[in-house]
Amino acid sequence: MHHCLAKHKLMDALESMQVLPAKGNDNAYTSTNAILENNKNLHEKAAIVDGMALLHTYHKPNTVKTCLDLGISFNKWIGLGQKFNNYSELHVVFDSYKENSLKKALREIRQKGSDPIQYKIGPETKIGSVPMNKLLAHDNTKHKLTEFLSHQILEFGMTNKKRALESLKALPGLQALSGADVTGSFASKGKVKWWRTFNSASDKLLLALAELGTTSSLTEDVRTNIEACICQLYIPKTALTDIEAVRWFLFTQKQYLDENLPPTRSALNPALLRARLQCFE
Repeated sequence: MHHCLAKHKLMDALESMQVLPAKGNDNAYTSTNAILENNKNLHEKAAIVDGMALLHTYHKPNTVKTCLDLGISFNKWIGLGQKFNNYSELHVVFDSYKENSLKKALREIRQKGSDPIQYKIGPETKIGSVPMNKLLAHDNTKHKLTEFLSHQILEFGMTNKKRALESLKALPGLQALSGADVTGSFASKGKVKWWRTFNSASDKLLLALAELGTTSSLTEDVRTNIEACICQLYIPKTALTDIEAVRWFLFTQKQYLDENLPPTRSALNPALLRARLQCFE
C-alpha cells in the first residue's frame, strides 16, 4: 500500500455530479436546498422504448451466467447507461406473442423453416454460453423472457432509490479503502478510478462497503466481495474474483511493474482492517 496524496479527488467526483444554478444567481453556492429549488421548474422528459429492440442490441457480458444475472445486467445497462440520462422517466414496452398472429407468421417465414431451440426461462437457468440471437430465436422463449424481464425492470424501478441510499452508506468505506489518513492507497489506482469502479459496482459490493465500518469484525463475505471489487479495479469487467489470480494474470502480461500489481491476499487483509478502523474515526 502507498501513501495517499489525492484524498480530495473523491469529493471532486461527488461535486461534479451536482447540478448548479445558472451563473448570475447570487445564491448559486449557498446550499443544496437552493440548488433543488432552482431546478423545480425544469421540464420533465419521458422516453418510451422498445424493450425487445433494446434486448437485440444488448451485448451480454461474460459475467452473465443465469437469467437472473441477465435481468440485473440488462437493467443496469438501460438504467445507468448514457442513452437515457437526460430523461426523468423511462418506459420499457415489450411485444405480446399471440399464438395466431401476423407477426408470428412473418417470423416463421424469416426463420425459413428452421426449428429454433426453446429455452426454459427462470432465475437459475444457465445461459452463459448461449448467444443472445440463439436465446431469442424461439417465440415461446421470447414470451417467457419478456415476462421475466418485465418483473425485473419493475423491481429495479421501485428499488433504485433504495440503491442510492445504499451507495450513500458505502461512501465512507470507499473513501477509507481507496486511500485515507492511515490506510494508504493502491499503486496507480487513484480516487477517480475507484469512483468509476464504484459506479458500476454490484449490490453485494455496496453492502460490503457499507458494513466495513459498522460490524464488530471483518466478515468473510465482506472480505470476499471487496476483493472482487479490487479485481474489477485492475481489470474492468473481468470475471475473475480472486486477487491472486488477477495478480498472476497481470504479471504474465508484463504490462505492470511489480510495485503496481495488486497486493497479495496476505497484504490485503491488514489493509482491509485499517480501512475498517478508518471508517470508525
